[in-house]
Amino acid sequence: VLTDHTTLADVILVPGNVEQISGDLGDVTLPGGITYQVIDDITVPDGATLTIEAGAILEFAEDKGLTANGILNVSGTEYNHVVFRSLVSTGSRDVTSWSGVSLYAFDNNISYLDLEDNASSLYGDDIDNSVLDHITMDGAGIDISNSNYLIISNCTITNTTTAINAYNCDYSEIRNNTLDQFLSIGIDIGNTDYNTIDGNILITESDQSYTYGIDAASWDGQES
Repeated sequence: VLTDHTTLADVILVPGNVEQISGDLGDVTLPGGITYQVIDDITVPDGATLTIEAGAILEFAEDKGLTANGILNVSGTEYNHVVFRSLVSTGSRDVTSWSGVSLYAFDNNISYLDLEDNASSLYGDDIDNSVLDHITMDGAGIDISNSNYLIISNCTITNTTTAINAYNCDYSEIRNNTLDQFLSIGIDIGNTDYNTIDGNILITESDQSYTYGIDAASWDGQES
């Protein structure tokens, strides 16, 4: 019973639907219009598919992330993105870093995804035939290796060291991305053959001794 003026602890009221998720998410669809609080690491099992629909927001607790050993489909749209960001428990949206997204299966399709507050790059290894389109990132980039027939397109990546790294990724397309204020390399395509790099906008004011727009060591392909 309150008998006098009392100051209560700060409380955050979150509008709309909120659900907590963690653990294995195999052959699951997360509908849009819901904020999902990721309270522990989530994993897509090998052979399974996780689909995240337009308008979904995933808020990751500190140091937690998403590992997809199966297929990850992120189905954002131009006017209704999917958002991955940090889960902030109190106060305003002070950034607390979550660990990021790692892909390890063929045929991922990620469109209109905003990655915020993540501590590491969007990472992929052995993810042939995957599409990464209209991804927005600040402070981290895209880091893919040993993956053929990729499409990385229409992404906006700002304020990172290397914006796009595609190592040993043959027969791939890197098109129409905007890479702004990278410190070292805009597009790194080492040990990679028969790629098309076209229509990218690269901007930097780095004062590093060596800064490369495109680093194409051991590369055979098309560039325009």
